[in-house]
Amino acid sequence: GCVDCHAGAAKSGHTAKTASASCITCHDDASAKLSASAHAMLGDPKDSSTCISCHGDQHDIKSPAARGVQFCATCHATEVSEYNGSIHGRAHAKLNGDAPICQSCHGKAHEVVASTEAKSPVSKANLPDTCGKCHSNPALAAKYMFSVALPVEAYKQSVHGRAILAGNLKAASCNDCHGVHNILPSSDPRSKIWKQNVASTCAQCHQNVFDVYK
Repeated sequence: GCVDCHAGAAKSGHTAKTASASCITCHDDASAKLSASAHAMLGDPKDSSTCISCHGDQHDIKSPAARGVQFCATCHATEVSEYNGSIHGRAHAKLNGDAPICQSCHGKAHEVVASTEAKSPVSKANLPDTCGKCHSNPALAAKYMFSVALPVEAYKQSVHGRAILAGNLKAASCNDCHGVHNILPSSDPRSKIWKQNVASTCAQCHQNVFDVYK
């Protein structure tokens, strides 16, 4: 109701200032989480104008879930555009409920942290497990006939995976080979792991070997 947000309006003779609304009246938990997230840069989490930047006007609040991936494009237009053309984005556009969306990889919007932070689900060390939620899921592997069984488990035994686990964050993780928001199937000539592109993808780290290979 009106006075739930505009508490000061319950008294007669109120002004715009005394009747101003505050989202944290109900959502103090969201404010606390947002203040520790990467999205804190949007402004003071206790200021309702910060909330409006994602959720819309206070009298016409829209759930981010209802707006879908595209609501992130307000700030992340390039990333969303790449996602829309990716194998994940195309599946999502076809209303495939298994397709990952932003929060599937980055976490909840109020709790997103930079990928460089150790606790980020898309940090170098955590990314394999994040991808593994789908790609090492036996049910999904069978449903979509993934070409590699238990890829994350295999990766962790590889020279790259062991280096990451040992703390060498310069070693290759999932995104280095497959792409970030623009992941494409290996059958697509634009894919970083299409057969003709594999050597140049490896050259990102192994330039000398690539020169010899050429």
